[in-house]
Amino acid sequence: ATTPMRLVHLDLKGAAPKVSYLEQIFPLFSIFGANGLLIEYEDMFPFKGDLEILKSPYAYSVADIEKIQQLAEANKLEIIPLVQTFGHMEFALKHDKYKHLRELERFPNTMNPNIPDSSLLVVKILSQVLDLHKKSSWIHIGADETFCLGEGTDSKNWLAKNNGDINKMFLNHVKEVGNIIKIYPGMKLLMWDDMLRKTKVETIKDSGITEYISPVIWKYKPNLKVEEIESFISKYAESGFKSMMFASAFKGATGVDQIWTSVNFHLNNTIKWLEVIQLAKSKYPSLSYLGIALTGWQRYDHFSTLCELLPVGIPSLAICLQTLAHGRFFKNLLLLFHLSIFTCILSYNNPVSCSRGPTVCIYKIQFLPLLLVAGSQDSLQCLVTSHREKVLFFFFLNWCYYKGKFNEEAKKKTLTVLGFKDIVLSKDICEGAGLFPGHEIYEMILHIKTKLKTEIQDILELHSIIRGWFTRYHRKYHFGNPRNMDMFGKKILEAHKTWEDFLQNFRVQMENIYFPDAVEEWMEVNVNPHMDQLREFVKDYNEILTLNAKPKDMGKVS
Repeated sequence: ATTPMRLVHLDLKGAAPKVSYLEQIFPLFSIFGANGLLIEYEDMFPFKGDLEILKSPYAYSVADIEKIQQLAEANKLEIIPLVQTFGHMEFALKHDKYKHLRELERFPNTMNPNIPDSSLLVVKILSQVLDLHKKSSWIHIGADETFCLGEGTDSKNWLAKNNGDINKMFLNHVKEVGNIIKIYPGMKLLMWDDMLRKTKVETIKDSGITEYISPVIWKYKPNLKVEEIESFISKYAESGFKSMMFASAFKGATGVDQIWTSVNFHLNNTIKWLEVIQLAKSKYPSLSYLGIALTGWQRYDHFSTLCELLPVGIPSLAICLQTLAHGRFFKNLLLLFHLSIFTCILSYNNPVSCSRGPTVCIYKIQFLPLLLVAGSQDSLQCLVTSHREKVLFFFFLNWCYYKGKFNEEAKKKTLTVLGFKDIVLSKDICEGAGLFPGHEIYEMILHIKTKLKTEIQDILELHSIIRGWFTRYHRKYHFGNPRNMDMFGKKILEAHKTWEDFLQNFRVQMENIYFPDAVEEWMEVNVNPHMDQLREFVKDYNEILTLNAKPKDMGKVS
Protein backbone atom coordinates (compact mmCIF):
# COMPACT_ATOMS: atom_id res chain seq x y z
CA ALA A 1 0.00 0.00 0.00
CA THR A 2 1.12 3.55 -0.71
CA THR A 3 2.40 5.38 2.36
CA PRO A 4 -0.04 8.17 3.26
CA MET A 5 1.32 11.64 2.74
CA ARG A 6 2.13 13.80 5.75
CA LEU A 7 2.65 17.24 4.27
CA VAL A 8 4.03 20.33 5.96
CA HIS A 9 2.40 23.43 4.51
CA LEU A 10 4.71 26.38 3.93
CA ASP A 11 2.65 29.54 3.50
CA LEU A 12 5.05 31.96 1.83
CA LYS A 13 2.69 34.89 1.30
CA GLY A 14 4.13 36.41 4.46
CA ALA A 15 7.44 36.09 6.31
CA ALA A 16 8.87 33.66 3.79
CA PRO A 17 12.09 32.21 5.27
CA LYS A 18 15.40 32.51 3.49
CA VAL A 19 16.50 29.34 1.71
CA SER A 20 19.35 29.04 4.20
CA TYR A 21 16.78 28.51 6.96
CA LEU A 22 14.80 25.99 4.94
CA GLU A 23 18.04 24.06 4.57
CA GLN A 24 18.24 23.83 8.35
CA ILE A 25 14.64 22.83 9.06
CA PHE A 26 13.85 20.37 6.25
CA PRO A 27 15.80 17.63 8.08
CA LEU A 28 13.65 18.31 11.16
CA PHE A 29 10.46 17.86 9.15
CA SER A 30 11.70 14.49 7.97
CA ILE A 31 12.88 13.39 11.41
CA PHE A 32 9.47 14.08 12.92
CA GLY A 33 7.61 12.12 10.27
CA ALA A 34 6.81 14.42 7.33
CA ASN A 35 7.28 13.05 3.83
CA GLY A 36 6.17 16.01 1.79
CA LEU A 37 5.80 19.78 1.50
CA LEU A 38 2.77 21.75 0.38
CA ILE A 39 4.38 24.99 -0.78
CA GLU A 40 2.21 28.04 -1.35
CA TYR A 41 4.61 30.42 -3.07
CA GLU A 42 2.24 33.21 -4.05
CA ASP A 43 4.35 36.36 -4.63
CA MET A 44 7.58 34.63 -3.56
CA PHE A 45 7.67 32.74 -6.86
CA PRO A 46 10.09 34.14 -9.50
CA PHE A 47 7.45 35.03 -12.06
CA LYS A 48 8.76 36.39 -15.33
CA GLY A 49 7.54 38.03 -18.51
CA ASP A 50 3.94 39.22 -18.33
CA LEU A 51 3.71 37.96 -14.74
CA GLU A 52 6.80 39.66 -13.36
CA ILE A 53 4.63 42.28 -11.68
CA LEU A 54 3.27 39.55 -9.37
CA LYS A 55 6.51 38.81 -7.58
CA SER A 56 7.71 40.38 -4.35
CA PRO A 57 10.95 42.40 -4.31
CA TYR A 58 12.28 39.59 -2.10
CA ALA A 59 10.97 36.72 -4.24
CA TYR A 60 13.03 33.57 -4.55
CA SER A 61 15.17 33.25 -7.66
CA VAL A 62 14.97 30.35 -10.11
CA ALA A 63 18.15 29.04 -8.48
CA ASP A 64 16.42 29.28 -5.08
CA ILE A 65 13.47 27.19 -6.34
CA GLU A 66 15.88 24.58 -7.65
CA LYS A 67 17.77 24.61 -4.35
CA ILE A 68 14.53 24.15 -2.37
CA GLN A 69 13.68 21.12 -4.49
CA GLN A 70 17.15 19.65 -4.03
CA LEU A 71 16.90 20.11 -0.27
CA ALA A 72 13.47 18.52 -0.22
CA GLU A 73 14.63 15.55 -2.25
CA ALA A 74 17.66 15.07 -0.01
CA ASN A 75 15.30 14.86 2.97
CA LYS A 76 12.77 12.61 1.20
CA LEU A 77 10.13 15.34 1.08
CA GLU A 78 7.89 15.40 -1.98
CA ILE A 79 6.96 18.92 -3.09
CA ILE A 80 3.38 19.76 -4.00
CA PRO A 81 2.97 23.36 -5.21
CA LEU A 82 -0.19 25.14 -4.06
CA VAL A 83 -1.37 27.70 -6.60
CA GLN A 84 -4.55 29.67 -6.01
CA THR A 85 -6.64 29.65 -9.19
CA PHE A 86 -10.02 31.09 -8.13
CA GLY A 87 -10.44 32.50 -4.62
CA HIS A 88 -7.64 34.17 -2.67
CA MET A 89 -6.21 35.66 -5.86
CA GLU A 90 -5.32 38.93 -4.11
CA PHE A 91 -1.64 38.66 -5.01
CA ALA A 92 -2.59 39.00 -8.68
CA LEU A 93 -5.87 40.90 -8.64
CA LYS A 94 -4.47 43.73 -6.50
CA HIS A 95 -2.50 44.97 -9.51
CA ASP A 96 -4.09 47.41 -11.96
CA LYS A 97 -3.00 45.13 -14.79
CA TYR A 98 -5.37 42.41 -13.59
CA LYS A 99 -8.00 44.49 -11.84
CA HIS A 100 -10.48 43.84 -14.66
CA LEU A 101 -10.45 40.14 -13.75
CA ARG A 102 -12.05 40.68 -10.34
CA GLU A 103 -15.48 39.21 -9.66
CA LEU A 104 -16.35 42.51 -7.98
CA GLU A 105 -14.41 45.59 -9.03
CA ARG A 106 -13.97 46.74 -5.43
CA PHE A 107 -12.57 43.50 -4.02
CA PRO A 108 -9.43 41.61 -5.11
CA ASN A 109 -10.36 38.29 -3.49
CA THR A 110 -12.04 36.27 -6.22
CA MET A 111 -11.52 35.94 -9.95
CA ASN A 112 -14.36 36.44 -12.43
CA PRO A 113 -14.78 32.96 -13.97
CA ASN A 114 -16.83 34.18 -16.90
CA ILE A 115 -14.25 35.97 -19.02
CA PRO A 116 -11.49 34.36 -21.13
CA ASP A 117 -8.72 36.52 -19.67
CA SER A 118 -9.21 34.86 -16.29
CA SER A 119 -8.38 31.44 -17.70
CA LEU A 120 -5.46 32.94 -19.59
CA LEU A 121 -3.97 34.31 -16.36
CA VAL A 122 -4.39 30.92 -14.67
CA VAL A 123 -2.68 29.21 -17.61
CA LYS A 124 0.30 31.56 -17.36
CA ILE A 125 0.65 31.17 -13.59
CA LEU A 126 0.33 27.38 -13.61
CA SER A 127 2.69 26.92 -16.53
CA GLN A 128 5.46 28.95 -14.90
CA VAL A 129 5.10 27.13 -11.58
CA LEU A 130 4.91 23.65 -13.10
CA ASP A 131 7.79 24.32 -15.48
CA LEU A 132 10.01 24.78 -12.42
CA HIS A 133 8.58 21.68 -10.68
CA LYS A 134 9.10 18.97 -13.25
CA LYS A 135 9.51 16.27 -10.59
CA SER A 136 6.23 17.07 -8.85
CA SER A 137 3.38 14.65 -9.54
CA TRP A 138 0.73 16.62 -7.61
CA ILE A 139 -0.49 20.20 -7.65
CA HIS A 140 -3.00 21.87 -5.33
CA ILE A 141 -5.23 24.38 -7.13
CA GLY A 142 -6.70 26.06 -4.03
CA ALA A 143 -10.28 27.00 -4.95
CA ASP A 144 -11.34 27.76 -1.36
CA GLU A 145 -13.31 30.70 -0.03
CA THR A 146 -14.44 32.20 -3.34
CA PHE A 147 -15.97 35.19 -1.58
CA CYS A 148 -18.49 37.28 -3.55
CA LEU A 149 -18.79 34.69 -6.31
CA GLY A 150 -22.00 35.32 -8.22
CA GLU A 151 -22.22 38.98 -7.27
CA GLY A 152 -20.46 40.43 -10.32
CA THR A 153 -22.34 41.57 -13.43
CA ASP A 154 -20.95 38.80 -15.65
CA SER A 155 -21.80 36.16 -13.07
CA LYS A 156 -25.32 37.50 -12.58
CA ASN A 157 -25.88 37.30 -16.34
CA TRP A 158 -24.61 33.71 -16.39
CA LEU A 159 -26.76 32.72 -13.43
CA ALA A 160 -29.85 34.22 -15.05
CA LYS A 161 -29.35 31.86 -17.99
CA ASN A 162 -28.49 28.80 -15.88
CA ASN A 163 -31.21 28.54 -13.23
CA GLY A 164 -29.12 30.45 -10.70
CA ASP A 165 -26.85 27.45 -10.13
CA ILE A 166 -23.81 29.13 -8.57
CA ASN A 167 -22.26 25.78 -7.66
CA LYS A 168 -22.30 24.74 -11.29
CA MET A 169 -20.58 28.00 -12.19
CA PHE A 170 -17.94 27.31 -9.55
CA LEU A 171 -17.35 23.78 -10.81
CA ASN A 172 -17.16 24.94 -14.42
CA HIS A 173 -14.14 27.05 -13.55
CA VAL A 174 -12.55 24.24 -11.52
CA LYS A 175 -13.09 21.92 -14.49
CA GLU A 176 -11.43 24.44 -16.78
CA VAL A 177 -8.42 24.62 -14.45
CA GLY A 178 -8.30 20.82 -14.51
CA ASN A 179 -8.31 20.84 -18.30
CA ILE A 180 -5.39 23.26 -18.28
CA ILE A 181 -3.35 20.87 -16.14
CA LYS A 182 -4.23 17.82 -18.25
CA ILE A 183 -1.48 18.80 -20.68
CA TYR A 184 1.00 17.74 -17.98
CA PRO A 185 1.05 13.91 -18.17
CA GLY A 186 0.56 12.16 -14.84
CA MET A 187 -0.11 15.37 -12.91
CA LYS A 188 -2.71 14.81 -10.18
CA LEU A 189 -4.85 17.55 -8.63
CA LEU A 190 -5.89 18.53 -5.13
CA MET A 191 -8.38 21.23 -4.15
CA TRP A 192 -9.79 22.58 -0.89
CA ASP A 193 -13.23 21.13 -0.25
CA ASP A 194 -15.16 23.94 1.46
CA MET A 195 -16.93 25.13 -1.68
CA LEU A 196 -18.10 21.56 -2.36
CA ARG A 197 -19.75 21.02 1.01
CA LYS A 198 -23.08 22.58 0.04
CA THR A 199 -22.99 21.45 -3.57
CA LYS A 200 -25.45 18.75 -4.61
CA VAL A 201 -24.07 15.30 -5.32
CA GLU A 202 -25.56 15.29 -8.82
CA THR A 203 -23.98 18.66 -9.62
CA ILE A 204 -20.57 17.33 -8.61
CA LYS A 205 -21.11 14.16 -10.65
CA ASP A 206 -22.20 16.08 -13.72
CA SER A 207 -19.11 18.29 -13.59
CA GLY A 208 -16.79 15.34 -14.19
CA ILE A 209 -14.14 16.66 -11.79
CA THR A 210 -14.25 13.49 -9.69
CA GLU A 211 -12.20 11.71 -12.34
CA TYR A 212 -9.08 13.78 -11.82
CA ILE A 213 -9.36 15.87 -8.63
CA SER A 214 -9.11 14.85 -4.97
CA PRO A 215 -10.79 17.06 -2.35
CA VAL A 216 -8.81 18.14 0.71
CA ILE A 217 -11.17 18.28 3.70
CA TRP A 218 -9.99 20.88 6.20
CA LYS A 219 -11.00 21.81 9.73
CA TYR A 220 -8.68 23.36 12.29
CA LYS A 221 -10.70 23.55 15.53
CA PRO A 222 -9.79 21.30 18.47
CA ASN A 223 -13.46 20.41 18.99
CA LEU A 224 -13.78 19.15 15.43
CA LYS A 225 -16.99 17.14 15.01
CA VAL A 226 -16.14 13.74 13.57
CA GLU A 227 -19.73 13.18 12.45
CA GLU A 228 -19.64 16.43 10.43
CA ILE A 229 -16.45 15.36 8.66
CA GLU A 230 -18.00 11.95 8.01
CA SER A 231 -20.93 13.66 6.30
CA PHE A 232 -18.48 15.30 3.89
CA ILE A 233 -16.65 12.02 3.29
CA SER A 234 -19.92 10.20 2.62
CA LYS A 235 -20.99 12.89 0.19
CA TYR A 236 -17.71 12.82 -1.73
CA ALA A 237 -17.79 9.02 -1.91
CA GLU A 238 -21.33 9.18 -3.31
CA SER A 239 -20.26 11.89 -5.75
CA GLY A 240 -17.69 9.56 -7.26
CA PHE A 241 -14.37 10.94 -6.02
CA LYS A 242 -11.69 8.25 -6.03
CA SER A 243 -9.49 9.67 -3.27
CA MET A 244 -9.32 12.39 -0.64
CA MET A 245 -6.93 14.12 1.70
CA PHE A 246 -7.40 15.82 5.06
CA ALA A 247 -5.89 19.03 6.45
CA SER A 248 -5.20 19.97 10.05
CA ALA A 249 -3.09 22.90 11.25
CA PHE A 250 0.07 23.21 13.30
CA LYS A 251 -0.07 27.01 13.45
CA GLY A 252 -1.93 29.98 12.04
CA ALA A 253 -5.45 28.95 13.03
CA THR A 254 -6.06 30.65 16.39
CA GLY A 255 -6.22 34.32 15.44
CA VAL A 256 -5.33 36.59 12.57
CA ASP A 257 -2.74 38.48 14.65
CA GLN A 258 -1.68 35.65 16.95
CA ILE A 259 2.07 35.63 17.71
CA TRP A 260 2.21 32.49 19.89
CA THR A 261 1.25 28.97 18.84
CA SER A 262 -1.08 26.99 21.08
CA VAL A 263 0.35 23.48 21.05
CA ASN A 264 -2.64 22.13 22.94
CA PHE A 265 -5.10 23.60 20.42
CA HIS A 266 -3.38 21.98 17.46
CA LEU A 267 -2.65 18.71 19.24
CA ASN A 268 -6.33 18.26 20.06
CA ASN A 269 -7.22 18.98 16.44
CA THR A 270 -4.70 16.36 15.31
CA ILE A 271 -6.13 13.79 17.72
CA LYS A 272 -9.57 14.38 16.25
CA TRP A 273 -8.19 13.83 12.77
CA LEU A 274 -6.76 10.49 13.90
CA GLU A 275 -10.32 9.46 14.71
CA VAL A 276 -11.49 10.63 11.29
CA ILE A 277 -8.68 8.76 9.53
CA GLN A 278 -9.57 5.48 11.21
CA LEU A 279 -13.25 5.99 10.46
CA ALA A 280 -12.59 6.84 6.81
CA LYS A 281 -10.39 3.81 6.25
CA SER A 282 -12.88 1.41 7.80
CA LYS A 283 -16.19 2.78 6.49
CA TYR A 284 -15.27 4.26 3.11
CA PRO A 285 -12.80 1.90 1.41
CA SER A 286 -13.89 3.12 -2.04
CA LEU A 287 -12.45 6.55 -1.24
CA SER A 288 -8.69 6.16 -1.04
CA TYR A 289 -7.05 8.04 1.83
CA LEU A 290 -4.10 10.01 0.44
CA GLY A 291 -2.80 11.51 3.68
CA ILE A 292 -2.96 14.73 5.67
CA ALA A 293 -1.53 18.21 5.26
CA LEU A 294 -0.53 20.12 8.37
CA THR A 295 -1.23 23.71 7.40
CA GLY A 296 0.90 26.50 8.79
CA TRP A 297 -0.81 29.71 7.76
CA GLN A 298 1.34 32.83 7.85
CA ARG A 299 -1.41 35.23 6.83
CA TYR A 300 -5.15 34.71 6.65
CA ASP A 301 -5.04 36.37 3.26
CA HIS A 302 -2.68 38.53 1.24
CA PHE A 303 -3.75 41.75 2.97
CA SER A 304 -3.86 40.55 6.57
CA THR A 305 -1.13 40.88 9.15
CA LEU A 306 1.30 38.11 10.04
CA CYS A 307 0.34 35.40 12.49
CA GLU A 308 2.80 33.08 14.25
CA LEU A 309 6.25 32.86 12.70
CA LEU A 310 7.53 29.45 11.63
CA PRO A 311 10.10 29.01 14.45
CA VAL A 312 7.33 29.64 17.00
CA GLY A 313 5.29 26.85 15.40
CA ILE A 314 8.08 24.26 15.17
CA PRO A 315 7.33 22.57 18.55
CA SER A 316 3.65 22.30 17.60
CA LEU A 317 4.59 20.85 14.22
CA ALA A 318 6.89 18.30 15.83
CA ILE A 319 4.25 17.17 18.31
CA CYS A 320 1.50 16.96 15.69
CA LEU A 321 3.69 14.98 13.28
CA GLN A 322 4.71 12.57 16.02
CA THR A 323 1.08 12.19 17.03
CA LEU A 324 0.12 11.30 13.47
CA ALA A 325 2.99 8.85 13.25
CA HIS A 326 2.55 7.12 16.60
CA GLY A 327 -0.87 7.89 18.02
CA ARG A 328 -1.88 10.25 20.77
CA PHE A 329 0.98 12.14 22.36
CA PHE A 330 -0.51 12.68 25.83
CA LYS A 331 -4.02 11.71 26.88
CA ASN A 332 -5.39 11.40 30.40
CA LEU A 333 -2.85 8.84 31.58
CA LEU A 334 -3.87 9.14 35.21
CA LEU A 335 -7.55 8.72 34.42
CA LEU A 336 -6.96 5.57 32.40
CA PHE A 337 -4.75 4.16 35.14
CA HIS A 338 -7.44 4.78 37.75
CA LEU A 339 -10.06 3.17 35.53
CA SER A 340 -7.85 0.11 35.19
CA ILE A 341 -7.44 -0.17 38.96
CA PHE A 342 -11.16 0.42 39.49
CA THR A 343 -12.05 -2.35 37.05
CA CYS A 344 -9.56 -4.66 38.74
CA ILE A 345 -11.23 -4.02 42.09
CA LEU A 346 -14.61 -4.86 40.57
CA SER A 347 -13.20 -8.11 39.23
CA TYR A 348 -11.69 -8.95 42.59
CA ASN A 349 -14.94 -8.25 44.45
CA ASN A 350 -17.04 -10.32 42.05
CA PRO A 351 -16.46 -14.08 42.48
CA VAL A 352 -18.08 -14.77 39.11
CA SER A 353 -15.68 -12.61 37.16
CA CYS A 354 -12.59 -13.52 39.15
CA SER A 355 -13.41 -16.85 40.75
CA ARG A 356 -9.79 -17.72 41.33
CA GLY A 357 -9.24 -14.86 43.74
CA PRO A 358 -7.07 -11.71 43.81
CA THR A 359 -3.80 -13.53 43.23
CA VAL A 360 -4.82 -14.48 39.71
CA CYS A 361 -5.96 -10.92 38.93
CA ILE A 362 -2.65 -9.52 40.13
CA TYR A 363 -0.84 -12.22 38.19
CA LYS A 364 -2.61 -11.17 35.01
CA ILE A 365 -1.72 -7.51 35.51
CA GLN A 366 1.93 -8.30 36.22
CA PHE A 367 2.41 -10.49 33.17
CA LEU A 368 0.29 -8.60 30.65
CA PRO A 369 3.13 -6.29 29.53
CA LEU A 370 5.33 -9.33 28.80
CA LEU A 371 2.57 -10.94 26.79
CA LEU A 372 2.03 -7.69 24.90
CA VAL A 373 5.71 -7.49 24.04
CA ALA A 374 5.73 -11.15 22.98
CA GLY A 375 2.61 -10.54 20.94
CA SER A 376 1.04 -13.84 22.00
CA GLN A 377 -2.66 -13.62 21.17
CA ASP A 378 -3.28 -17.19 22.36
CA SER A 379 -1.85 -16.35 25.76
CA LEU A 380 -4.01 -13.25 25.98
CA GLN A 381 -7.12 -15.23 25.11
CA CYS A 382 -6.29 -17.74 27.82
CA LEU A 383 -6.00 -14.97 30.40
CA VAL A 384 -9.21 -13.17 29.50
CA THR A 385 -11.84 -15.50 30.92
CA SER A 386 -14.84 -13.28 31.67
CA HIS A 387 -16.68 -10.21 30.45
CA ARG A 388 -15.56 -8.14 33.42
CA GLU A 389 -11.94 -9.18 32.92
CA LYS A 390 -12.26 -8.16 29.27
CA VAL A 391 -13.27 -4.70 30.47
CA LEU A 392 -10.23 -4.65 32.76
CA PHE A 393 -7.94 -5.68 29.95
CA PHE A 394 -9.44 -3.12 27.61
CA PHE A 395 -8.60 -0.29 29.98
CA PHE A 396 -5.21 -1.76 30.78
CA LEU A 397 -4.36 -2.10 27.11
CA ASN A 398 -5.29 1.55 26.64
CA TRP A 399 -3.18 2.53 29.60
CA CYS A 400 -0.21 0.59 28.21
CA TYR A 401 -0.75 2.22 24.82
CA TYR A 402 -0.75 5.76 26.20
CA LYS A 403 1.82 5.24 28.91
CA GLY A 404 4.04 2.59 27.36
CA LYS A 405 7.47 2.70 25.81
CA PHE A 406 6.14 3.52 22.36
CA ASN A 407 4.85 7.01 23.11
CA GLU A 408 7.46 7.71 25.75
CA GLU A 409 10.05 7.27 23.04
CA ALA A 410 8.12 9.59 20.74
CA LYS A 411 8.02 12.25 23.45
CA LYS A 412 11.68 11.72 24.28
CA LYS A 413 12.61 12.00 20.61
CA THR A 414 10.68 15.25 20.24
CA LEU A 415 12.26 16.81 23.31
CA THR A 416 15.75 15.62 22.40
CA VAL A 417 15.64 16.95 18.85
CA LEU A 418 14.08 20.26 19.90
CA GLY A 419 16.42 20.53 22.88
CA PHE A 420 13.73 21.17 25.48
CA LYS A 421 13.36 19.66 28.93
CA ASP A 422 9.58 19.33 28.87
CA ILE A 423 6.42 20.32 27.03
CA VAL A 424 3.77 21.93 29.22
CA LEU A 425 0.53 21.63 27.30
CA SER A 426 -1.51 23.52 29.89
CA LYS A 427 0.68 26.59 29.33
CA ASP A 428 1.44 26.02 25.63
CA ILE A 429 5.16 26.34 26.27
CA CYS A 430 8.29 24.24 26.07
CA GLU A 431 10.60 24.38 29.06
CA GLY A 432 14.37 24.44 28.88
CA ALA A 433 16.84 25.79 26.35
CA GLY A 434 15.92 24.92 22.78
CA LEU A 435 18.42 23.66 20.23
CA PHE A 436 16.45 23.57 16.97
CA PRO A 437 17.15 26.12 14.22
CA GLY A 438 15.24 29.27 15.12
CA HIS A 439 14.90 28.44 18.82
CA GLU A 440 16.25 31.90 19.66
CA ILE A 441 13.23 33.47 17.96
CA TYR A 442 10.90 31.04 19.74
CA GLU A 443 12.31 31.99 23.14
CA MET A 444 12.56 35.72 22.43
CA ILE A 445 9.00 35.99 21.12
CA LEU A 446 7.81 34.21 24.26
CA HIS A 447 9.64 36.89 26.27
CA ILE A 448 8.09 39.66 24.18
CA LYS A 449 4.64 38.11 24.51
CA THR A 450 4.79 37.74 28.28
CA LYS A 451 6.83 40.80 29.28
CA LEU A 452 6.94 43.70 26.82
CA LYS A 453 3.45 45.16 27.08
CA THR A 454 2.98 44.47 30.79
CA GLU A 455 6.37 45.84 31.84
CA ILE A 456 5.93 49.06 29.89
CA GLN A 457 2.40 49.53 31.19
CA ASP A 458 3.61 48.93 34.73
CA ILE A 459 6.35 51.52 34.32
CA LEU A 460 4.29 54.20 32.62
CA GLU A 461 0.94 53.81 34.33
CA LEU A 462 1.39 52.31 37.78
CA HIS A 463 4.22 54.41 39.22
CA SER A 464 2.58 56.97 41.54
CA ILE A 465 5.29 59.61 40.98
CA ILE A 466 4.69 59.48 37.23
CA ARG A 467 0.95 59.74 37.75
CA GLY A 468 1.47 62.76 39.99
CA TRP A 469 4.51 64.62 38.65
CA PHE A 470 5.08 63.50 35.06
CA THR A 471 1.69 63.24 33.40
CA ARG A 472 0.88 63.70 29.72
CA TYR A 473 0.19 67.34 30.59
CA HIS A 474 3.70 67.78 32.03
CA ARG A 475 5.20 66.19 28.95
CA LYS A 476 3.10 68.23 26.56
CA TYR A 477 4.20 71.55 28.08
CA HIS A 478 7.72 70.47 28.96
CA PHE A 479 7.94 71.07 32.70
CA GLY A 480 8.79 68.96 35.71
CA ASN A 481 10.71 68.90 38.99
CA PRO A 482 14.04 67.01 38.69
CA ARG A 483 13.73 65.93 42.33
CA ASN A 484 10.55 64.00 41.56
CA MET A 485 11.81 62.86 38.18
CA ASP A 486 14.88 61.31 39.81
CA MET A 487 12.58 59.02 41.77
CA PHE A 488 11.56 57.07 38.66
CA GLY A 489 14.19 58.08 36.13
CA LYS A 490 16.74 55.37 36.85
CA LYS A 491 14.18 52.60 36.59
CA ILE A 492 12.79 54.00 33.35
CA LEU A 493 16.19 54.43 31.72
CA GLU A 494 17.35 50.96 32.74
CA ALA A 495 14.18 49.35 31.41
CA HIS A 496 14.52 51.27 28.17
CA LYS A 497 18.14 50.20 27.69
CA THR A 498 17.39 46.59 28.60
CA TRP A 499 14.60 46.37 26.05
CA GLU A 500 16.52 48.18 23.31
CA ASP A 501 19.47 45.82 23.76
CA PHE A 502 17.17 42.81 23.76
CA LEU A 503 15.35 43.98 20.64
CA GLN A 504 18.59 44.72 18.83
CA ASN A 505 19.60 41.10 19.39
CA PHE A 506 16.12 39.95 18.42
CA ARG A 507 16.36 41.85 15.15
CA VAL A 508 19.68 40.15 14.40
CA GLN A 509 18.08 36.74 14.94
CA MET A 510 15.12 37.69 12.76
CA GLU A 511 17.37 38.92 9.97
CA ASN A 512 19.19 35.59 9.97
CA ILE A 513 15.96 33.92 8.86
CA TYR A 514 13.75 36.57 7.27
CA PHE A 515 13.94 39.27 4.64
CA PRO A 516 13.85 42.95 5.72
CA ASP A 517 10.17 43.48 4.89
CA ALA A 518 9.06 40.69 7.23
CA VAL A 519 11.30 41.93 10.03
CA GLU A 520 9.98 45.47 9.71
CA GLU A 521 6.36 44.33 9.61
CA TRP A 522 6.66 42.10 12.67
CA MET A 523 8.40 44.81 14.67
CA GLU A 524 5.98 47.51 13.59
CA VAL A 525 2.91 45.45 14.51
CA ASN A 526 4.06 43.62 17.64
CA VAL A 527 6.87 45.67 19.20
CA ASN A 528 6.75 49.33 18.24
CA PRO A 529 3.23 50.10 19.53
CA HIS A 530 4.60 49.39 23.01
CA MET A 531 8.22 50.44 22.62
CA ASP A 532 7.34 53.74 20.99
CA GLN A 533 5.48 54.70 24.15
CA LEU A 534 8.59 54.02 26.19
CA ARG A 535 10.86 55.74 23.66
CA GLU A 536 8.73 58.88 23.61
CA PHE A 537 8.59 58.86 27.38
CA VAL A 538 12.40 58.62 27.67
CA LYS A 539 12.83 61.34 25.05
CA ASP A 540 10.53 63.68 26.97
CA TYR A 541 12.19 62.74 30.26
CA ASN A 542 15.67 63.60 29.01
CA GLU A 543 14.57 66.86 27.39
CA ILE A 544 12.60 68.08 30.40
CA LEU A 545 15.35 67.08 32.82
CA THR A 546 17.80 69.39 31.01
CA LEU A 547 15.40 72.33 31.46
CA ASN A 548 16.21 72.24 35.18
CA ALA A 549 12.67 72.93 36.47
CA LYS A 550 11.78 75.82 34.19
CA PRO A 551 8.18 77.01 34.10
CA LYS A 552 5.92 75.24 31.67
CA ASP A 553 6.02 76.54 28.12
CA MET A 554 2.78 78.54 28.03
CA GLY A 555 3.51 79.49 24.44
CA LYS A 556 2.44 75.98 23.51
CA VAL A 557 -0.94 76.25 25.24
CA SER A 558 -3.62 76.04 22.58
